[in-house]
Amino acid sequence: WGRLSTALESMRRTGIPHELELETVRMDGSHGWMWMRGEAVKDSNNTIVSLRGTAQDVTDRKQTEEALYKSEERFRVAQEISPDGFTILHPERDSTGDIVDFTWVYENEAIGRINQTDPRRVVGKRLLDLFPSHVGTTVYEVYIHVANTGKPQVLQEISVGEILSKPTW
Repeated sequence: WGRLSTALESMRRTGIPHELELETVRMDGSHGWMWMRGEAVKDSNNTIVSLRGTAQDVTDRKQTEEALYKSEERFRVAQEISPDGFTILHPERDSTGDIVDFTWVYENEAIGRINQTDPRRVVGKRLLDLFPSHVGTTVYEVYIHVANTGKPQVLQEISVGEILSKPTW
């Protein structure tokens, strides 16, 4: 109530609209969330004559956001402690839609050790800028296949030049 009262008083004095998300307590005692927006109504002399607003129950959205955050946190922790290398790459396409490169979105520490890269510094970098000889390798072709079809593919053995000089599953 304090935040809402402060916003309403400020709007009454200044006429500047407000927008708030507030945690609420329902009649049954459960907690929820409301999104509220208010604005001042002015007369022809630009004098504030009233306030009007709207409110929307956004509890479901907030609960979904919280569940997503917890899920992402579990995913991040699992990936960070995993001994298996894990990378997320975003395909970069040319004007015809063909994949011409990949941009790093994420990599865990394990794949950083394999790639000899720093997971905090590769995000946003292009794969072929860091590893130009990747073009034409089986791994690169699989990246393209997966990006184009959305279907996973398992390689039993890979060797990709400057990154891995020995066969790796």
